[in-house]
Amino acid sequence: MSFDNSRFTFSPWNDYAGVVGLQGRLQTDADWNEWLAELGRRIQAGTLDLMGHAAYPPTTPYAFQIENSTNASGQPSLSIGLGRMYVDGLLAENHGAPTQQWDPALAELSGTPQPPPAASVNAIDYSAQPYYPNAPTALLTGPGAAGTLLAYLDVWTRPVTWLQDSNLIDKAINVDTSARLQTVWQVRLMDASGKNWGCGTPDADMFGSLASSGRLDTSVVPNAPSGPCCLTTSTGYTGVENQFYRVEIHAGGAPNATGALPTNNATFKWSRENASVMTGVTQIAMGTNTAGAPAAVLTVMSLGRDQVLGFAAGNWIELIDEAHELGGQPGEMYQIDSIDVPGKTITLTSALQSNAFQGPLDPKRCTRIRRWDQSGKIYLQDMTTVWCDVDAAGGIIPVPEAGTRLVLESGIIVNFSLSTPVASGGHFNTGDFWNFAARTAGGWVEELNGAPPRGIHHHYTKLSVLTPPNGAPDCRTPWNPGNGADCGCCSCTVGDGQESVGKYTSINAALASLKGSGGEVCILPGRYFEPVLIEQDDVILRGCGWRTRLASPSFAPTGANAAGNGNANANAAVAASGLSAVVTVIGSHHVKLLSFCIETDGTDVGILLDFAAAPANQTEIAMMALRNDVTTERASNTDITIEDLVILAWTYPAIAGVNVDLLKIADNRMAMRNTASRFATVCVSGAELHVERNWVGLVNTANVLERLPQSMVNDYEQQSAATNAKDAKDVKGTPGNPNANNMDAKIPANAMTLQMAPGGIHIAGPSRDVFVVENEIEGGRGNGVTLGSFVILDANGNATGTLTGVSASDPTACSTTGSLDLPSTPGDGANGGSLVAAGPLVNVLIARNRIRNMGLCGIGPVGFFDLSSVTEVISIHNLTVRENVIARTLLMPIDFGQSRTAFKGYGAICVPDVQNLNVCDNTITDFGATPGALVCGIFLLNAQTAVISRNRIVETRDWALADPVAPTGNNVLSGGIMALLVTPPVASASGAWSTSAAGAASNENQSGAGLTATLYEPGMPALRVEHNIVRVALGTALAAVGYGPYVIVNNQFATGGTVPRPEITNDALPAATVEILNLGQGIDFLNLAQNFSQFKTYGAAFASNGATRGPAVVSNGTVLFADNLCQLETRLSGVHAFTSVLVLSHDQLNFANNQCWVDGSSLCVALDVVALAGSLQMNGNRLQEAVGAAIASGVTYGIFNITCQNLSTLCLYADAATANWRRSTSNLSIAGVLAAPSGDGDPCGAFVNHALTSAGN
Repeated sequence: MSFDNSRFTFSPWNDYAGVVGLQGRLQTDADWNEWLAELGRRIQAGTLDLMGHAAYPPTTPYAFQIENSTNASGQPSLSIGLGRMYVDGLLAENHGAPTQQWDPALAELSGTPQPPPAASVNAIDYSAQPYYPNAPTALLTGPGAAGTLLAYLDVWTRPVTWLQDSNLIDKAINVDTSARLQTVWQVRLMDASGKNWGCGTPDADMFGSLASSGRLDTSVVPNAPSGPCCLTTSTGYTGVENQFYRVEIHAGGAPNATGALPTNNATFKWSRENASVMTGVTQIAMGTNTAGAPAAVLTVMSLGRDQVLGFAAGNWIELIDEAHELGGQPGEMYQIDSIDVPGKTITLTSALQSNAFQGPLDPKRCTRIRRWDQSGKIYLQDMTTVWCDVDAAGGIIPVPEAGTRLVLESGIIVNFSLSTPVASGGHFNTGDFWNFAARTAGGWVEELNGAPPRGIHHHYTKLSVLTPPNGAPDCRTPWNPGNGADCGCCSCTVGDGQESVGKYTSINAALASLKGSGGEVCILPGRYFEPVLIEQDDVILRGCGWRTRLASPSFAPTGANAAGNGNANANAAVAASGLSAVVTVIGSHHVKLLSFCIETDGTDVGILLDFAAAPANQTEIAMMALRNDVTTERASNTDITIEDLVILAWTYPAIAGVNVDLLKIADNRMAMRNTASRFATVCVSGAELHVERNWVGLVNTANVLERLPQSMVNDYEQQSAATNAKDAKDVKGTPGNPNANNMDAKIPANAMTLQMAPGGIHIAGPSRDVFVVENEIEGGRGNGVTLGSFVILDANGNATGTLTGVSASDPTACSTTGSLDLPSTPGDGANGGSLVAAGPLVNVLIARNRIRNMGLCGIGPVGFFDLSSVTEVISIHNLTVRENVIARTLLMPIDFGQSRTAFKGYGAICVPDVQNLNVCDNTITDFGATPGALVCGIFLLNAQTAVISRNRIVETRDWALADPVAPTGNNVLSGGIMALLVTPPVASASGAWSTSAAGAASNENQSGAGLTATLYEPGMPALRVEHNIVRVALGTALAAVGYGPYVIVNNQFATGGTVPRPEITNDALPAATVEILNLGQGIDFLNLAQNFSQFKTYGAAFASNGATRGPAVVSNGTVLFADNLCQLETRLSGVHAFTSVLVLSHDQLNFANNQCWVDGSSLCVALDVVALAGSLQMNGNRLQEAVGAAIASGVTYGIFNITCQNLSTLCLYADAATANWRRSTSNLSIAGVLAAPSGDGDPCGAFVNHALTSAGN
């Protein structure tokens, strides 16, 4: 195949770097094709320079790996591994069979996704190669099978047009606009018997004879002047059109000395249009030519653009398909006898020469014809001597020996030659072609001088020299820039002496060799058993991916000379926490830990970033955690990067960092064994913390084999087999379990009692500028992301310095419930000790994470303190939670305890104390051990300015349950979104938490125990709830209490499903769907009712001291509740409540354009809506209830009340302090309208009486 081009201008000798367009100029194909050639040559040359002649990268280690196999018919065959290989800078990629595996590295569906598997998978059979149809198998099977075979890779670039890929034509245009270049590859076989070849034989010795040695010269015929008036030169091109000629070898071989046509000599054909006049063939039938003789009739897709660029009688055409082209065979040459334009058929002068095109044509073979322009007699340069008659020779021309110049047409002369003599193996190859341009202006013809072919250029490399059915030696070359020695970036190397050999066998010795200058230590493949200690700056510790494994010293084989084998606690003495670790970093700056694996035992942390134990004052360090100012005086380490690691931890964290500045933990895979632990998988504190793009899970999490390399899985199984049965049982299964000894055994999502390790990520306090982004957190007994920490104090009130985790005591295997309650004393029974909250978290971003299958919260605190006895709380300033997917959390049944206070609740997102909260664009589904469990989607204990927007909080499980069960317990803090206390930001530096009597007495809400008087920042909202979708099986979809402006707009709130209501003593709840209580006061009246019971006795009086009133008492209480859809479904749940929607405010309430909906088979609520406020406006709402589900649609009461233009199913009542302060007009009650014809003076009242009577019955 070829392209419709005007000329080819690229030359590497010009060193051009690109093509620059000029304004207002004509664009030509040659310019942009040169740009493509420049770019392609740059990529190929760069790849060749970096990777050498032929190599496969470590990302696809099984690329084109040859192995003996059997095909589908049971015959001996070869398998070809999937992946990428580079040959002379060209990329050859074996994609394998179509797959749906996602490759996150290339963001595409791939047969070789990252990370690569531990063994070759999905290899293709030799006979199923995509670019080698009908691959010959004679050397593998049958009587012609060879003893020794060379399997080699052949890579080249070929043109592809619309005839091979119909997708190149846009159906809106219906004409081809461009074509493509395609890199194709074939695994070929060569008989290597008796050649003494092996993997060490250079490729040049194997494939040197396959290359073409053909060369071509071009020139023009001298012409005598036609007369004294001739204006042209005496030589040149005499054609009347600008042309782009193509000369192509038809059959390969040696030159011909006589012009005769023996079958073993080379022949050629030529075209003045670069052989671009072509079309597809859809059918071949037998017919007769104009002479009445049998001839083939071709049905074609097109007869050409016009008479010049079309097909005509007398033209020579080549009939070819994919099998011929990819097989390296020329097509069959035929001459056209006649054309049938209406029928789009071409009748040849003869029948077909072979059976290759007999029978129905397979569209996948892309059968096609292309026109060649040779015809008649071909003359030598003297224009007298005939070299051959094309028509008599079957449309092809014998290639003459060097020096025999042939005239093509219009004065153009060509001369063939060989760069290598025939006696030394010189020959032409089928498909060799040359191009040159001819222009009418000046009779110019592009000059070729001993030019090699422009194509086809094949690139070869050996893959294996094998003797089937014995093994197939791997002759491929891996790409290893380090070549096993010190690379340019490595200061020194470490090898284990078994899998690899480096300059050192001890990592600590290699680190010591860096002295004070820093450097990079490269750890070569192997397993190392030594506690690594870094106490220096500017250090990079780099491994070879999962081939480098650092393990706890206790895992060292007994008696083995393990690399770096040392004392397991060698680094414990130097860390302030007293913990030991596989890698410990102390007091260092600018350290990177890159690309290796860590395996810990039950006593080690994976990576510990800590202070030095001496001479630093340990108590002073621990007391830093108690300061409210998170900008501590000193950091344990600064600028630490942990990247591309795989860590398998036991009971201590995979990574623990104490007060680290500039910490980056990215692109790691971290798993904990499923054993009881106090610690999360990652536990860090400090400033500028980045935890990004990590996978955090448990060993028995589904698909763990896809996350951990096989080498670590093997290590784990060996370690577990050597451990006592109790410790090994965490993933080994139980006797008789078919999944025993299978790490991939799946745990049901609701079987959280089987999960003992907390899992997840823990951001301890004090910390600031924290980024937890794009992590996948899967499985664990605790929170997905835990916020804050506690400090253990001794009897004297001093911090003990103990590294605390996510619980104060170890969970036991018998524990089947979960709780965030923190005890008042440490779990280890320290005399006189106590627990207090550590410093706050400031500026925290938790975004785009996927959190699934957690026993407790998706995002939650380290715990709740008992506020009835202590004034401790986990505090956060500036928290943003956005774009996370949080699914199946709070799966542990919650232990609410006997002494629970009303200050604690549980949520998929749970925040105890926060200033400036933004929760947006999250998807929260299926929270609770069972549908309708007494937990929340979002729970806020105390929030100062909370924005909750564009979230999807949905319970999806209950409708799929055949027999839902009512939850147990007496917790009322359950539902979709629950904010126990929301206010504007507190301006007072003292904060919001106090137990002083003076503070309690001065609080605006006298009944709010433990909250001091606050000065709120003016102009700031307390709560904004916007554009959320909330649907819960039980509990309120939204509940909020507090001070300050509330904006609740454009939400959908839905409560109810199939789960029965819990059996609690008082099952008549105040509100079932929405419950809002705003205690903020208005500014326009004095003491506007301290509670709602005083509304009726209110006496209006403007505040006489309003001008002198200080700002400390101002807490606006306006509520905007608009454009919401509130739905209550009770037919199956049996929920009863006083009302579905309850909104109360001491200040102004605007209840507008809402749609409230109640459905029940019997009386479930007294009222659909209850709205009470100091001043109230209710308009444009639709209140809709099923018959018998409610007594009335709603009641509104305000000292000043405007209730207008509402449409209700049942009666809507509006009242005010006095009749003059009420406006209730243009409301329409459907029940009232229907009852009016009875003649009753009060139709709504009559309807209510009837409803009450029916309800009583």
